[in-house]
Amino acid sequence: MALLNDQGQPIADRWQVAAEGEAVTSPETILPLARFLAARAGAPEIAGDELARGVALGADARPERLREVLDAIDLVVIDFPKFRDGRGFTIARTLREHMGYEGEIRAHGHVLPDQFVMLLDCGFTTVAAPDDRPIARWAEFLVLQPHGPEPARPVQLFRRLVSGRA
Repeated sequence: MALLNDQGQPIADRWQVAAEGEAVTSPETILPLARFLAARAGAPEIAGDELARGVALGADARPERLREVLDAIDLVVIDFPKFRDGRGFTIARTLREHMGYEGEIRAHGHVLPDQFVMLLDCGFTTVAAPDDRPIARWAEFLVLQPHGPEPARPVQLFRRLVSGRA
């Protein structure tokens, strides 16, 4: 998998995923949610787990469980089990808008290039692009659907009325 930044460009991935039963030796390690939370609660499964600063969330995860430990997280990886499963979008938006998380949020799993702008709009900063999707396609969608502070797509009437832009 290629790791892409918010411009659709390949970047180096400095993070490693801790295998089950593997000791953590670097802060740039990603742990599953339960293992990460256990380490933060003072009951690490394996010595060194408390070093890890990355956490992997499944599509069914409740991001609110991270509220108390957000300051100990540099990377949140959100899994998309199927491209049509939108729960990951909601998790990212919850982390950004409701919980104030400012670190890296990475989409992982079955995501498509035509979802790229929506991923960025929801707060993702990087995408682990599946190998079966050409890397160039991701940047093409930024040209077709520009991303920025103002969404390229029309805003819901309710949101325009609330913000005074109606």
